[in-house]
Amino acid sequence: MRARSTLLASGLLLGLSACVLPPPAARCEVVVNTAEATQTHLMTPDSREYSLLADEVVTTVERMFAAMREHDVPTLEALVADGAVIVRVGRGEAGEVRHQVVPREAFIAGTAGDGPVIDERFTAPPKVRIDGPMATLWGEYDVRVDGEFRHCGVDAVQLARLEGRWRVTALTYTEHRSGCPGQPDPAPQPAAPAAAPGT
Repeated sequence: MRARSTLLASGLLLGLSACVLPPPAARCEVVVNTAEATQTHLMTPDSREYSLLADEVVTTVERMFAAMREHDVPTLEALVADGAVIVRVGRGEAGEVRHQVVPREAFIAGTAGDGPVIDERFTAPPKVRIDGPMATLWGEYDVRVDGEFRHCGVDAVQLARLEGRWRVTALTYTEHRSGCPGQPDPAPQPAAPAAAPGT
């Protein structure tokens, strides 16, 4: 966990262009539940207001990535809400699913100091859902540490609009070291030598 706590803690690009629909020009894919679109708290997907809010969501997460990369503790404190948690979901050596939780304070504290440069970026336009003051971002990412590729995965980020701005309330992510776009799979590790008879 130290890798991403360093990846998360030591190290979600400031992108200011609008999320214009429809793709492929879009910076993100906006998704909305239109079943009850007449309700005032839901907006139609082609709403300019909705598109701008979705862009704000993406920008917030990318600013978090940049703050991680630059060890910018004050910016992380501003972007990550009190009580937020970072959750890694993965598999153990036996293939069992495991999860590990990092509280906000530990995540932010891990970015302080002169640690490695953790460069996390989206590898495809993330998907955004919004309902009033709540938003969810789902995005594929990869991570490089001091310029060396480490892993890829998916970030699922929850945000709330607090005091007029989006803040991250939770981030759950996966890690993959093979099958990453544009990256060769790691070489298989050699098997341990068999013990000599009688030892």
